[in-house]
Amino acid sequence: MLINIAQTYEKTGRYDSSIFYNTQAITLCQSPGFESELASAYGNIGLVFKRMGNFDMALDNYKKAYDISISLNVPEMIATDLNNIAAIYLHWENFDLANDYFHKALDIYRKAGKPDNIEITLNNIANIYQQQKMFDSALILYRESLAIARKMERTGSIAIKLGNIGTLFYDLKNYDSALFYHQQALELSQMLGRKFAVCTSYHNLGETYLAKNDLETAHKYFEKTLVCAGELQSKTILEKCYKNLSHLFEISGNPEMALEAHKKYVVFKDSVFTVKSQEKLAEMEARYQTEKKQQEIELLLKDKEIAHSALKRRRLLLYAMGSGVSILMLASIVISTLLVQKTKANQMLVRKNMELMKQEECEEMSFGSKNPLSISDEEKLRLITDLNLLMRKEKVFTQKQLTLADLAQNLGSNTAYLSHVINEHYNDTFPNFINNQRIKEAQKLFAANMHKTMTIEAIAEAVGFHSRSAFNVYFKKFTGITPSVFISNLEKDSRT
Repeated sequence: MLINIAQTYEKTGRYDSSIFYNTQAITLCQSPGFESELASAYGNIGLVFKRMGNFDMALDNYKKAYDISISLNVPEMIATDLNNIAAIYLHWENFDLANDYFHKALDIYRKAGKPDNIEITLNNIANIYQQQKMFDSALILYRESLAIARKMERTGSIAIKLGNIGTLFYDLKNYDSALFYHQQALELSQMLGRKFAVCTSYHNLGETYLAKNDLETAHKYFEKTLVCAGELQSKTILEKCYKNLSHLFEISGNPEMALEAHKKYVVFKDSVFTVKSQEKLAEMEARYQTEKKQQEIELLLKDKEIAHSALKRRRLLLYAMGSGVSILMLASIVISTLLVQKTKANQMLVRKNMELMKQEECEEMSFGSKNPLSISDEEKLRLITDLNLLMRKEKVFTQKQLTLADLAQNLGSNTAYLSHVINEHYNDTFPNFINNQRIKEAQKLFAANMHKTMTIEAIAEAVGFHSRSAFNVYFKKFTGITPSVFISNLEKDSRT
């Protein structure tokens, strides 16, 4: 009941009341048997903090919800939490982590056959493509998501998709189309009474009219934005609005108002996106698994304390004194056996990866000798051949800012068709395809003993990754082991 009340307040923009009722729900759901409700409350309060622009608190609550969902082993709850966490990383422009979390969620929803959740996740992935300027791919996913929402008659989701398509056309400088979609989104949001969505549409319309140099209409919508964003306490929208107002006043010849708006923009920008936020992004990822294990240990200790009386503990102590040596010996044998098995497994993984590398090199060498007449689509064959050449000879994947549009231009094609070829021929998405090429190149460098003269960070950067953390994530994803374990077992193999 409290959770439902909190959700109602969130949708109507009364965030303080929503936080109050969610907090009450969290307090009441601490008892065993209410884990599902507790996860829901943490997720709801995370959404409220996100709306208010407090992304640190949003991520903290989303991860608490995720921990509970993992313990309950409910796939749909896990996928929802993955989506929420990914949205925070997307705001922080950590596209690799965001894309990874979104695709994990999408896999769960597809297996469960949940079209409503598939629709939401496709929209989120499209948002990543849009921010990476892969507009053709983004538009395809937005329209697929919109079609699902319309089929299911999800009016709120339809409004969101229309607004997103509007922003995409704005990025493409097709302002008339942008206005068309933003106006539709506004009308649906007003009909539903969703204040945050209405406020977002006001700002999007103002921004688009500003781009068309219709300053009077733009100013009207920005004024409406300031009113509703102030009521919602949405720092994110206020930041964007004051930035646009500063530009509006500047080009209309009002430098004093422009300066005042810019000062307010800086204040809200500093409160939304701080250096602390970026540092916390890396810090929370690093300590997340450690905290999770520590919580499990603490729960186990607590259960033991409740389950055993003082008498049983004394008996256990006496028994342990008599059998301690035997247990330690047995434990040592078991641990030694497991370590040997793990070492053998890691060595096997390294050998398999090296075999795959050699096999792929042989396949690439023989590809050109295949009869092109066996493939009816000559253009598709040309793209695949040229793409392999770019990967093998020019190693374009080492470009950190490489986008689907850049690659399509190099190949003399377009992003939609190149994306289709990558999906069909390589059974992969563009980001995964490029990152897989980078990992294969890193394996070659490791095999050539380059790690003895270069750090792992330097190798990660050389093959095209922005950071070692992203490199580690994708290396384990494609090889099954970490770079350090790969190097260690590679060196062992070279000695045998």
